[in-house]
Amino acid sequence: MIAILAFAFGFLFFVVIMLSSRRIANRVLEIKAQRIMRVLGKTIDTIKCSYEGLIYMVSLPVYDVTLQDLSPESIHVELDRFLWLFPTTHSMRIVYHDEDGGYRLLAYLALEALFVPLLDDQCERGVIDKKQFALMRRYLFEHKKKHHLIIQEVLDKIKSHPVLV
Repeated sequence: MIAILAFAFGFLFFVVIMLSSRRIANRVLEIKAQRIMRVLGKTIDTIKCSYEGLIYMVSLPVYDVTLQDLSPESIHVELDRFLWLFPTTHSMRIVYHDEDGGYRLLAYLALEALFVPLLDDQCERGVIDKKQFALMRRYLFEHKKKHHLIIQEVLDKIKSHPVLV
């Protein structure tokens, strides 16, 4: 009986500690996001907090820029079901946001520009099957035709600002 009570108390203590650490981590990320938005001179529409990180949904102007200007060293985009494809350590998640759900498109377009070789590799190693791979590529291609989205201005400001580096 004492062992069961001790186990229950230990488990409860562990849960409380985990919830507290997540709250602290989310608060730290929220402060960092607000600092970034102040530097960019933009207001935060929405901050989606998670233990792994933040997805920034920011209203920005749209420019025509080639996606070749982006590189894996300059940005990592994380969103929804593609989370498992991206590194989570020291990564900045920046997502374009507009009323039509454009933030998703930026993530997918960045995925296509930066990580198609990674998708190829994942397919070859059997992590994703060929049907999944074909569906992802088709989805990316369809949206690429519709939108030209830019994050280069944001990247330049972040890279040149000592507080954010």
